[in-house]
Amino acid sequence: MLTSKNFSDIVAFTRASAAWRYSSGGILVQESANVPRLDYDPATLAARGLLVEEQRTNLVLQSENFSNSYWIKTAIAVATSAQLAPDGALSAFDITENNGAAGSKELAGSAIAYTAGQTYTCSIFFRAKTVGAARRLRLALSSASVIAGSLAVTFDPSGGGSVSQVVNAANARIEALPNGLFRGQFSFTATNSASANTYITLADTNNLTTYTGDGVSGLTVYGAMIEASGAFGSSYIKTTGSQVTRSPDNAIITDLSKIGFNPSEGTIFVDAECYNANSVQNGGNSPRLLVLYSSANGSENIAMYRSSAANLGSAQISTGGQGFPVNGPTIANGAKFKMAFAYKASDNALCLNGAAVNTLAQATLPSGLDRLVIGSTGSAGYWGGWIRQARYFPRRLTNAELQALTA
Repeated sequence: MLTSKNFSDIVAFTRASAAWRYSSGGILVQESANVPRLDYDPATLAARGLLVEEQRTNLVLQSENFSNSYWIKTAIAVATSAQLAPDGALSAFDITENNGAAGSKELAGSAIAYTAGQTYTCSIFFRAKTVGAARRLRLALSSASVIAGSLAVTFDPSGGGSVSQVVNAANARIEALPNGLFRGQFSFTATNSASANTYITLADTNNLTTYTGDGVSGLTVYGAMIEASGAFGSSYIKTTGSQVTRSPDNAIITDLSKIGFNPSEGTIFVDAECYNANSVQNGGNSPRLLVLYSSANGSENIAMYRSSAANLGSAQISTGGQGFPVNGPTIANGAKFKMAFAYKASDNALCLNGAAVNTLAQATLPSGLDRLVIGSTGSAGYWGGWIRQARYFPRRLTNAELQALTA
C-alpha cells in the first residue's frame, strides 16, 4: 500500500513553474518549481492533500497593484491579524479606497484580448475595511463588443458574504477566508474576439453602480486574476507587470515494483476533493484521479475519474483499442469523497462512498501496465482539486471490503 512509504520515495513529481498554496496556518505561500503542493483549507485549516491543477495563465498584469488614480492606495502599517493579506504580509497589502469620484477603476493594467467562445473566470480577494460595513465590490467588463450586453457581479462582504447582481455570468460564488477576507469569483463566455478593459468599482447599498459616499470607508482588494478557464477559478497566480503561467502538476510512479503491483488483480483507492466547479476541463477530458497505464502504449490503461458528461464517479478498463466503463453515483461539485476500483478478469467493481457496488464483467485486462499517475493522464485530464490519500492493494478486494474502505 502507498501509505507504507513516503511520497517522495515512490512518486516523481514535476511542475515547471512555481505555484501557490495555503499553509497549515491558512496563509498563502509559494512553492518552487517541482515541489508538490500539500494544501490546507484556509478557513478550517484542515489538510486537503495534494493539489493537482492544469496549466493556467493570469491575464491580469498587476495582480496586487491597483494603481488607477481613482483609488487611494496605502501600505498596511497596523500589525493586527485583521489587516493581514492572504500571504501574511503587512507591507505588501494595499488598502484601496474610492476617493469619492464616480467612474470605473481598471483592474488589468491594460486591455485584455478576449477570444470568442472562450470561457473566462475572474477572481479577487477582498475585505470590508470597516467591519460590518455594507460596502460591495463590483466587478465589471467594460466592452459590449466582447459579450452581449453588460456584465456585472457584486459581492457583499457583509451579511455572511452574499453574491448578488449576477448578469450574464456563471459560477458566481464567494469563499470566506481567515481574518475577515473573502475570495469572490465568476465566469463568463466571450461572444466576440476583442480587447476590453476590465474594472472593479465600489458600491454601497443604495447605489450598486458606483460608490459616491464619504471617500473613507471602502474595501481592501488583493490578488486579482482573470483566467481562460473551464468555468472555474484556480489557485492564485501572482503577476508583477506581465502575464504569468502556472504549469500543470504531474505526479507519477515509474517503478510499480515499489507498490507491489499485480497485473492480474488489484484495487486502487482515493480519498479526494474536487473544486466547486464544472468538471469539464482540458477540452472535455474527464478529470482523472488515478491511472494505471503502459508507457509503451498509453491506450492500455485502467483509469478512475469523474466523468465530464455527468460528473459521475467512474472507472474504465481500456484495452485493444476499446474502452469498457463502469459508472457510479454523482460526485457533487465541491464534494469530499472516497472511491475505489477493483480489477480482475471478468470480476471488476467500483464503489463510491460506501454505496452499492457497480460491477463490470470485462474479461480482458490491459497489458504492459508499468506506470501509475496521480491526478491526470500524465498530459491531460488534470484533476482540478485535492487528493488526500491514494492507495494500491495487490489483490481484488471483495465488494464488502470496497464498501467498508470507502464508507
